[in-house]
Amino acid sequence: MVLAVANAGAVYGLRNAVTARAEAIAKPEEWATVDLEAKRREFGESLSSLGKTKIERVWAAGSRIFNLTALASPLALLVPLAYLTGPDSRPADFAWEYAIWSIEKAGATFVKLC
Repeated sequence: MVLAVANAGAVYGLRNAVTARAEAIAKPEEWATVDLEAKRREFGESLSSLGKTKIERVWAAGSRIFNLTALASPLALLVPLAYLTGPDSRPADFAWEYAIWSIEKAGATFVKLC
């Protein structure tokens, strides 16, 4: 119990030290020239392409999920077929080619994940 109280006191003291140090550091001069409200407004407007209503956003997400499923579904047949025919077979080569093509078509996030 005493150890827990001492640990809590140390954490509280550390927070105060970090807060005091953060207040002592001056903000860069460039921050004064940037209108943060305008930047936030621009960011919000760029997100509006996802849809202004909840239905539009759900529709966009659903259509993206459908497109990704349509891209990946042929692999459900190609991969087992390639496994059964061996690594040097034509279905194995086609499975790899299709897998690479579908990942590229899926977008940059999938390329970075693979």
